[in-house]
Amino acid sequence: MDRLEVIFMPRYTDDDKIHIARDYIFPRELVNIGLDPKSVQFDEEVWKKVIKPFGYEVDIRNLDRTVNGILRKVTRRIIEGTPQPVKIDLTNLEQFLPHW
Repeated sequence: MDRLEVIFMPRYTDDDKIHIARDYIFPRELVNIGLDPKSVQFDEEVWKKVIKPFGYEVDIRNLDRTVNGILRKVTRRIIEGTPQPVKIDLTNLEQFLPHW
């Protein structure tokens, strides 16, 4: 006798994911990595690609990993001498996206 009730939860919308990534994950990962918030600039259009880096939707945990991977590559560029702020836009986003 299975007495558990299945509750279906709606998925996050793209706007929800962008909001979570931009306003919560990004600032938290900046602190975790130790980057100055002024050292990196994201174009607003980049967030739409960040939430679907592989052409399909990712969950919040993978979104967290994607943002972390981008910021670690930004950190590497800064250490190698790239002028700050490092600007990420649609033309150079592929260089920063992690490859798993």
